[in-house]
Amino acid sequence: MTAVHFASAALPAVRQRYACELLRRFGVVRCYDLQAHFDISEATARRDIDVVVRRGYAERVYGGAILADPSMPAGSRRRPATAAADSHGTPIVRS
Repeated sequence: MTAVHFASAALPAVRQRYACELLRRFGVVRCYDLQAHFDISEATARRDIDVVVRRGYAERVYGGAILADPSMPAGSRRRPATAAADSHGTPIVRS
């Protein structure tokens, strides 16, 4: 039977909780932090951080995420889309 490194077998929820703990402690979580701690790929670390961001706990920055400002309303924590859109979210095409 092959030994499985516990950290690499961690469930996504465990990794995401760890990301939240780093955010609470230090105000930042980097992809590298998750990669090194859990022995996972960069893509897996990014997905875990994206989940934490979608839940409103953090804001995405290059290489990881920072703690979301709790004084901001949840809907305003996301960056505005780079493409112009009308009030219904339909992209505005300029010719």
